[in-house]
Amino acid sequence: MDGRLNRFPRYATSQTVTRPNAEKPRQFKGFKTYDDRGTDRFVDPCPIETGHRIIMAADAPERMIRISSDDAELQLYDGRMLAQNGWFVLRSVLLTGKTGKVVTWTVEPNAIPGWIREPNIGFSQIGYVPDQPKVAVIELDKQDRPLASATLFRINDDGSTEQAFKGDIQPWGTYYKYNYVKFDFTSVRKPGIYSSAWATGQA
Repeated sequence: MDGRLNRFPRYATSQTVTRPNAEKPRQFKGFKTYDDRGTDRFVDPCPIETGHRIIMAADAPERMIRISSDDAELQLYDGRMLAQNGWFVLRSVLLTGKTGKVVTWTVEPNAIPGWIREPNIGFSQIGYVPDQPKVAVIELDKQDRPLASATLFRINDDGSTEQAFKGDIQPWGTYYKYNYVKFDFTSVRKPGIYSSAWATGQA
């Protein structure tokens, strides 16, 4: 932020203050999504960083993004301070009574020429019984070229892996912005822990 180095904390450890409930902005339709535990005060997170220009994930070209504002201050908050399902929030406070152009942000995602999204392999999260059909669905970037086969590996007790099955890929078709193929490994019936491997056609 503005040339200062910082990092997103792995855990919710940001600073907070408490304020009287009377100072809390009214929530939508009067809902109350916090418990003051009888203190008549609410938790107000402090920003992790403030400034006018922020660069995130500068070390990862596929994730890097720049956001800047000349007419408003950017404030980065850790939303997990209020709820465990919260996340990081970047905001600018809007001035009361101002009309017309109130605030301007410039958002610059980094673009990688010819970038292709990594395949996403979908499978049962609870596992399979030995005799049931077992089909993984592989989601591909539309610009990717499917390979002819995929491989299933068995993970041994010592952490090593060995090839358990290699089978053909069956096309399924496109849906919205992705292309889908199926990998049928029903013939694998030995109980154990497995992982699948897939290399993109561009590799």
